[in-house]
Amino acid sequence: MSGAVSAARVPRDAPTPAQFGAYNGMFAYFNDRLFDGKLPPVLLNFSRLNRTYGFFAPERWAGKGQERAHEISLNPQHLKSRTPEDVASTLVHEMVHLWQHEQGQPSRTGYHNREWAAKMLEVGLVPSDTGQPGGKQTGQHMTHYIDPKGAFARAWSSMPGDLWLPWAAIPEGERRRTPRAPSKFAYECPKGHGKVWGKPGLELNCGICGKRYRSEALPGGDHTNQAARCAVNDTQGAEAHRSDGGKPR
Repeated sequence: MSGAVSAARVPRDAPTPAQFGAYNGMFAYFNDRLFDGKLPPVLLNFSRLNRTYGFFAPERWAGKGQERAHEISLNPQHLKSRTPEDVASTLVHEMVHLWQHEQGQPSRTGYHNREWAAKMLEVGLVPSDTGQPGGKQTGQHMTHYIDPKGAFARAWSSMPGDLWLPWAAIPEGERRRTPRAPSKFAYECPKGHGKVWGKPGLELNCGICGKRYRSEALPGGDHTNQAARCAVNDTQGAEAHRSDGGKPR
């Protein structure tokens, strides 16, 4: 039997296909609505880069043959803190860079020239070095704001809801560690004759009354001492050792 997993066996609502299926669908939607479907396919990605919402990188990926693929990345750290419309506008911002690389005349790396600014205005995003009205529309470091009456705003208002990204990275300050399963249990004689600690799954009998010890998971870390560790026996009816110094009874 082959060890390969068929794509058909991966649930469509699993995180990876759900996230990238929506991502690809959103790219295709805006390509059709704002660029007449003329942009080439790219490799869509998520990249955590400081001080950026996203980027376009030409010919960043190589296939098995001679083919090359451009990359558009969104910063997942900002998917939760920004509105879905703002995140989608960043995707379109980077698609304008893709358009210029394929059909226009880009300037030196990172510089946003007048041709790029004109295309941004055409698709309904206003370039601004401050992100606010009145900012410079060309320069090395640029952002934008959405024209509420522009093409992007109209496309966004009619975009199918299933094209929005279903997953967002949790900011570091909001993340909590998943509690670990207890590694130690307390075992106690139901008659109160003794108490010991040990790994989960032990079956212990009291050496005094012969009753089966009851178990309870210990919260937090390892509460045993060396004497208690030595006091734990397993399932063969051996005598349990008490917690009072580990003396056998």
